[in-house]
Amino acid sequence: MQSVLFVNERDEKLVIKQFKDSTFLKNSYRIEVLINNELYDYHLIDELLVQLNQQFCENTFSYA
Repeated sequence: MQSVLFVNERDEKLVIKQFKDSTFLKNSYRIEVLINNELYDYHLIDELLVQLNQQFCENTFSYA
């Protein structure tokens, strides 16, 4: 298991854990995302990626 912990100045915590399950000739992975000890699913990651992509594209086009 690998994990990453982020804490901001308001003591809000983001924990991302990656689990690796191994069987014969097959590895599978799963991720847990916890914000302030509340578990979130992949929809949160998808939404964050959409927002980051939008922000990046808007900033890139604004310089043109």
